Amino acid sequence: MKILMIGRGVISILYGWALTKAGHTVEYYVRPGRASLYGSSVTLDILDARTRMHGVRVHDTMTPRFVQDLPLNHTYDLIVVSVQHYRFAEVMAFLNGRVGDATVLLFNNLWTDPQAAVSALPAKQLVWGFPRAGGGFRPDGVLAGGLLKNVMIGQFGPRAKASSEHAPTRREQAVRELFRSSGFGIQRQYDFQGWLWFHFLINAALLPQAYRAGSFAKLMASDAHLREGVLNVRELVPLLAARGVDVKQHLADVGVFSLPLPVAARILNLAPRLIAPAQAVIETALVGEGDLEREVRPIALDVLAEAQRLGVAVPRLEAFVAQLDSVENAGGML
Repeated sequence: MKILMIGRGVISILYGWALTKAGHTVEYYVRPGRASLYGSSVTLDILDARTRMHGVRVHDTMTPRFVQDLPLNHTYDLIVVSVQHYRFAEVMAFLNGRVGDATVLLFNNLWTDPQAAVSALPAKQLVWGFPRAGGGFRPDGVLAGGLLKNVMIGQFGPRAKASSEHAPTRREQAVRELFRSSGFGIQRQYDFQGWLWFHFLINAALLPQAYRAGSFAKLMASDAHLREGVLNVRELVPLLAARGVDVKQHLADVGVFSLPLPVAARILNLAPRLIAPAQAVIETALVGEGDLEREVRPIALDVLAEAQRLGVAVPRLEAFVAQLDSVENAGGML
C-alpha cells in the first residue's frame, strides 16, 4: 500500500516506521520549506509491544521521504491524519479536493463534532481510528516512546453493536487488514464521538496537573497531583452528559475516576507500570521544550468555552486558565 502521513509528528513517525517495516511505501507531507529543517533521518528509541506485552526495545534509524505538495493526480492508497486538534481544520481545508481515490484515516483527537469537522471530505472514503502509541523528541533529536499492540477503529451510529450500520465498509476492512498484517491488533469503539470527547476531557483534566508538576511523567509519579487530576476529571464528566453523551457506555473508562480518591489515584499511578511500553509513552510525552505549554492552553480554553456555553460549572478549570493568564502576563511559569 502507498501511504501518505500528514506531518512529521510522533504518531506519524511511529506508525510510518512500523508500516514501512511491514513492506508498505510511506511518505510524509510537510509544509513547504519544512523538509530542510528536519534533517535526512530520524533515530528511534522505543518499546514496541506488537509481539510482546512488555515490549521489545528498538533502536533504529529511518530515512523518511518528505513531500511538500499533494498533486491532484497522486497515487496514494491511504492518507493518515494525526495532528494537533487546533491544526485539524487547516489540514481539512488543505485536503479538500485533493484526496482523489485514497482512503483517509482520521487518527486524531477532536473536541468539535467529528463528522462535521470532516464535512469537506467524501464521507464514503473516511475511516476513523485512534493511535495507541506516543512519546516525544528528546533534546538530542531522538524519538523516544512506545508503540502498543492495538489500534482503535471507531464507528458512529446506533448503540446496538449488532446493528448492520456497524458492519465495516470495504475501506475500513482494508485499513484493519493493513494494521493486522503489520502486527497490530484491532480494538473497536462504537460510540466513537463520545469516546473522543471523553479522551479530550482527560487531557483537559490531567495536562493542567502535568503543567503544575513539571512534566507528564512527574504527574503520574505523584499521588498528590494525581488526586487533583482525578478531581479535575470528576468536574468535567458532567460536560459529556451536557453534550448528549451516554456516559454509561463509557464506564470502562470513566469508572476508575468514580472510585475513592486515593484508590483512583493509585490505580492511575500503578496501571501504566504493568506495561512497560505504556510507561515509556508517559515518560516521554511532551518532553520537547515548550511542548507542554503549547498543548495545555488550547485544550483548556476549548473545554472551558464549551462548559460556559452549556452552563456547566467548572471552577477548577476556570481557576487554572486564570492562573495561566496571570503567569503569561508575568512572563513566568506556574
